[in-house]
Amino acid sequence: MSKHDTSKKPKDARSLRSAVAKPNAKDASGGSESDMEDLSSAWEKISDKILKHINVSLKKENNMLKLKVDDLEGRSRRNNIKIVGIPEREEGNKPAEFIAALIPKLLGEDNFQSVIIDRAHRTLRSTPPEGAKPRAIIARVHFFRET
Repeated sequence: MSKHDTSKKPKDARSLRSAVAKPNAKDASGGSESDMEDLSSAWEKISDKILKHINVSLKKENNMLKLKVDDLEGRSRRNNIKIVGIPEREEGNKPAEFIAALIPKLLGEDNFQSVIIDRAHRTLRSTPPEGAKPRAIIARVHFFRET
């Protein structure tokens, strides 16, 4: 046989091609099951990573929104004043007008001009029994200016 004998090569190439093209049934079924298991475990790992990433970003967003709500609540209370010690029912049916007249009397009319009160109400709890400490009044001043 010469160094370049080609009689065996086509036969070997054909058998190699047929072996690659037609794997036996045992190899095919075993291979696809393991491939499916590999794909399934890879999918689980990827989905776990995605869920963890989503969870982290939602926690960050939730914390940011909590801070924002806290800031907005604080800003909405900025114009409010709390007045304590006024007996129950003293303000009558118009607590805003009562507080608008009371503030200049308490702080001195020469130092204080008229005050515009947007709204006023007692704190939200049940009316105390006679002789008990009265509820506070919360009033919203229309104009607010920091000095």
